[in-house]
Amino acid sequence: MVSPVTSIASIIIIFASIEGIFIRFAASQNQTILEKTGADLATFVSRPDLKPPLFNITVYDKDAASPGYWFLATYTSLTEPPQRHEYMPYQIGPHIFDNRGNLVWSGSVAFNQSTATDFKVALYDGKAHLSLILMPNSKRCNDLAGCGFILDDAYGLRLKFPMAEAPDYPNMHEFRIINDGRSVLLIVGMTTPRNVSDDQRPSAGLIGSNGFREIDIATGKILFDWRSLQHIEVSESMVEPTTHGIKDYLHLNSVDKSAKGDYLISGRYTNCIYKVSGKDGSIIWRLGGTKSSFTMDGFGFSGQHDARFLEENSTHTVISFLNNHAIESHATGNYSSVMIVALQTSASPMTAILLRQYNRPDMGLSRLRGNAQVLPNSNLFVGWSDNGYISEFTEDGRCVLEARFLSPRMTSYRAYKFNFTAFPKDPPTLKTYAYGAPNSTSLTVFYVSWNGATEVAFWNVYGSESSDFGSSKLLGKAPKSGFETMITVAGYVPWAWAEAITANGSFLGKTLSTQTALPLGSYFPLEQGDCGMGALRPTIDDHESHGNKFPAEKNEELSKAHQDQFHKIPDIRVQSWAPISIEVPLTIIVLASAFIACSAFCISRTRRHNKK
Repeated sequence: MVSPVTSIASIIIIFASIEGIFIRFAASQNQTILEKTGADLATFVSRPDLKPPLFNITVYDKDAASPGYWFLATYTSLTEPPQRHEYMPYQIGPHIFDNRGNLVWSGSVAFNQSTATDFKVALYDGKAHLSLILMPNSKRCNDLAGCGFILDDAYGLRLKFPMAEAPDYPNMHEFRIINDGRSVLLIVGMTTPRNVSDDQRPSAGLIGSNGFREIDIATGKILFDWRSLQHIEVSESMVEPTTHGIKDYLHLNSVDKSAKGDYLISGRYTNCIYKVSGKDGSIIWRLGGTKSSFTMDGFGFSGQHDARFLEENSTHTVISFLNNHAIESHATGNYSSVMIVALQTSASPMTAILLRQYNRPDMGLSRLRGNAQVLPNSNLFVGWSDNGYISEFTEDGRCVLEARFLSPRMTSYRAYKFNFTAFPKDPPTLKTYAYGAPNSTSLTVFYVSWNGATEVAFWNVYGSESSDFGSSKLLGKAPKSGFETMITVAGYVPWAWAEAITANGSFLGKTLSTQTALPLGSYFPLEQGDCGMGALRPTIDDHESHGNKFPAEKNEELSKAHQDQFHKIPDIRVQSWAPISIEVPLTIIVLASAFIACSAFCISRTRRHNKK
């Protein structure tokens, strides 16, 4: 006989499970709403064409995090970007963000919304440049597909470098400029007919294999050419052929070069990191996989990415890599981590010792892609790939930065952190709008930005009666705030412009003249000689701006209002359906339902018992 207490407990558990289902459903709906409405993307008045992803920053220790910018190349698909429900023209491509997730530069327009990877700072021709890979894309920028790019500090194209020539095909993983900018490492793919033999089961098919090359940038000469099938057997692979019969047996995803001239490569599908001789291409040693050269001292890894040399001498080699602990749906561990490993190459047998391990902060798995970067201050910056998830650790393992995109709409294959100084050739952009009631309370709002400019500290804003700026007034000065700075001044400003100023007061650039937009249906007739700016109070006296000298002026009385009623500034609010917004009422409903059901059950039991 089941006791009433047991029955009540069962009912409560059932209802609690239903509540959990509803909450998870609400959370998924919230993500869908974010994506369909675009609330997960940034919006700028001065640059409505740019729609970079917004970040959710959960950890940020300003004092402990290293200075620098985040470099991510966002994408939704590695082939053709899918059509969106909303009109959002420039979302994907190379992007730079500051430590608070504010956009610094969007390269989406420059590369026509093409899918890019491995976006970072590289030393080329003695200066810091930007490098990236543009993926093959049949409908967007086809003439630039499958190439490595080098950009200068004005975001201008310095060099376009072909990633592969037929029959080989380009690879998204690596475009690494080395030797002070003289050569580049890249990975190529190839398909080869071959008898495949795995676990004593021979079959004919196609092998998807990899190679890597070191190429002289100036001449295009191939300095080193390596092919995996000549050195690594297919039997080392841990994966099965795909449904269309092609076996990607190695899946090479990184290549690095040591000071001694040897190479370090990572084979994701063999769960192995290889040291390759720079003389003859032979395998010097294997770490992991089925033929490891090392005794692993209490650790293991699988599906790894981004193997890098850190230190090397005659007895030891120290490397770093991202231990994904998973290959797509197959996981070999509970969470991903970055490993710093010391290899005792002079010992017999050779031993691998785990020096440090940095676990993914949310204790999740990066089933695809990712990278790790040791920073100049010994901090570690990690791109966990999915949803643009990034983190930064101090050397002793303390997480001082954790951030991810607001929604899973986009991802980034790798993420880096660098200092970078840029001076874009394109001018800043300004839009101005008038709001308010009569002239005594009217406002002009300035929205100003400069895509890619890193040295702007302040904005000076000016107003004039006409576009020729013959009588421009300095209206105010405001510190730069994020990508786009909003500045509000009293009164109606018919024409406006702004100039960018550095922290030490130097001029950087200025916008074109902009006519202020009026609310729909309104107008502002002016008296002769009155631009409606009599009430504007300059915050800077005696300002000189490269050919235009503006004497200090006394504040004037408010001029008589001649305008029709302006519309008020609209109160625009976005209401998102967050799980918490339904969690409390849903909990009350569930508990009330459980109480009613339990009460009815108990009453029914009591009545049956009394009848007996």
